[in-house]
Amino acid sequence: VLNMNVLGIYCDLFWNFLSINIVLSSSLRKKPSTYLILQKWKIHVHKTNQRGMTFNDISKLSSSMHTVQAQENGKIKRVYLCSNSIPTFQSSSFDKKRQRVTPKIALLFGTYGSERVEPEQGKKKARTSLSSQSEDTKFCDIVKVQTIWEIPSQKPSTEHAYDWSCVESSLMNENGDKEKNDVVEQAIRLASKLNLHIVGWIYSHNGGNEREESKVPILGRDVIIASKIQCRIMQQCKEKDGRHEEWKGFVTCAMDVLSGATEVYQISDQVVQMVSEGILLTGPAEGEGHTKKNNRNRYVSTSDPVVVDGKEVREVDSLLCLVNTALLSHKGSFSSGRSNGGNK
Repeated sequence: VLNMNVLGIYCDLFWNFLSINIVLSSSLRKKPSTYLILQKWKIHVHKTNQRGMTFNDISKLSSSMHTVQAQENGKIKRVYLCSNSIPTFQSSSFDKKRQRVTPKIALLFGTYGSERVEPEQGKKKARTSLSSQSEDTKFCDIVKVQTIWEIPSQKPSTEHAYDWSCVESSLMNENGDKEKNDVVEQAIRLASKLNLHIVGWIYSHNGGNEREESKVPILGRDVIIASKIQCRIMQQCKEKDGRHEEWKGFVTCAMDVLSGATEVYQISDQVVQMVSEGILLTGPAEGEGHTKKNNRNRYVSTSDPVVVDGKEVREVDSLLCLVNTALLSHKGSFSSGRSNGGNK
């Protein structure tokens, strides 16, 4: 009897609730704004009850992704290229008689130093009779390229692309070419005895269609190769004589062999780190998050999503990877000054 009474009470409560819900729904439909708010609230409650990502989950995911930003200043402020070596490298890459272009790669051997930063024009410092000339003087790090050395046995596939595989096989030991490795190691040892360091690299190009379309002298693959070379040189600094040697910087030079115009850049520290982690890839790829424009060669693909300008993307513009560097000229101490081939 008790169970029947309880069942009757539950039935009465159910019918009362159902009738109230029907009346409430019908009255709310007469007020569309109130009804819409109620429906949205029901949907929100339903979704929050489901298993999904919380705000903390999204925050953790965003923090684990690389946020790629432009780097304003590099380690090196100024680069002095050898006025004798540059024409030599240009003539080695371009046969004027046959009008044939052979893109090449070379290592830049030079020295590190520092020099005074000139004050801004019109900005005078207040001085007294007790002020020293060196007071408040600022200095910047510089690189002086003393000679350019071409890596031997280069075999460019076309007149538009240099043989980047020779860098991997000779400098980074990725393909195990022992003969090339020995030649490069000999050059590095000889340079070291002359107190010269690998301060950068230079490549030549003919300003082909892909660079004209991209409107930049440095493409995505150039960024990757420059970063890989820098990683290798940084590793050699740590391994030298079993002690840590201070890292002083690395520059990338791009030469248009037809005009002789040369530009110098540095790869941002963040991009070099991402290349060492395998996040930035050699070539562009199709798919979601990739541009469909014709200038896609200037982009670098990523193995994982990254954040650029607050958006999740799968590629990075090569311009975002570069740090502009001032270029000046001087006469190198170890350049041959010949114009009929590369420096040996």
